[in-house]
Amino acid sequence: MARRMLSSSSPVRTFFSCLPARALQGWAVALLLGLVSCDTVFEGNLFENFAGPESASAILRKYSDGGVVLPARAPGFVSALDDAAGSSRFFRELSASDRAGLNDALESVYAADDADVPKATRQKAAILAGQVNLRETDAGETINNAIDVLTDGGIDTFEEDPEALLDQLLPSGVRGDEAKISAVLRNLVNAAGAYEALGTTLASSDDDPEPQMPAGTNKGAVAQNALVALVVKDIAKANGADAEDGIAALAAELAKPQGDRDTDWITLPYDNGVEFAPEGSPLRNIFNAAGFGGVLDDV
Repeated sequence: MARRMLSSSSPVRTFFSCLPARALQGWAVALLLGLVSCDTVFEGNLFENFAGPESASAILRKYSDGGVVLPARAPGFVSALDDAAGSSRFFRELSASDRAGLNDALESVYAADDADVPKATRQKAAILAGQVNLRETDAGETINNAIDVLTDGGIDTFEEDPEALLDQLLPSGVRGDEAKISAVLRNLVNAAGAYEALGTTLASSDDDPEPQMPAGTNKGAVAQNALVALVVKDIAKANGADAEDGIAALAAELAKPQGDRDTDWITLPYDNGVEFAPEGSPLRNIFNAAGFGGVLDDV
């Protein structure tokens, strides 16, 4: 099974391998520029060190109650967090407990009923939840590594040894450490839940045939992060009774050196005829809203 990690029919492999060949097409160039330039939106401003952003704990104390943000407080909470997120210092100073608290609070907003919280607020909460789980984390570095492989056209390098690809994607500081690998996978799965919620709000309808992300969103970053996070969540779910169970199983095997892993240590979710990112799915909706829907047409 491990040798089929990225088979020729895998949508992930197809997606990675098709982009360089299409680089001369306008939309593909735009996609690659959007993906590889995502970090620019995260740069802090010149004055951030003089008056630091409001702390995560202060924001949570002000707006949440037992980890839940009530609908009436949701717009203020999202606005305050969005302001703080404009500084890279905010993310550098987040503790693991800060991230967990913010993730729970943001989930209570983006998962709220349509009638209780405005769609724009729920969308922004989902995007912020992705950032909370990815910015200045090993999970974010894992996504960057995946995109580096994509843009370098290096997927074929690992065709004969897919385990080497997995080890390449994991940051060097977490390799061999089951707890750290588990944290990477959990952050990616948490982000995936947020992107699923975002994608649901981007479903087209007669009233809104071309739904959009909030103004100012780095659409390339969102598409990039959503792709990797949702694939990881699908793999985790395929390897356990649920995603959490799959995280534990995957982390235990990935922490082992190559050659020591079980022969059938991983189950793939995409080799059973199930269509990857069909029209109407959250990931497809995100890519459509970002202007990159064509990338998924041949996957």
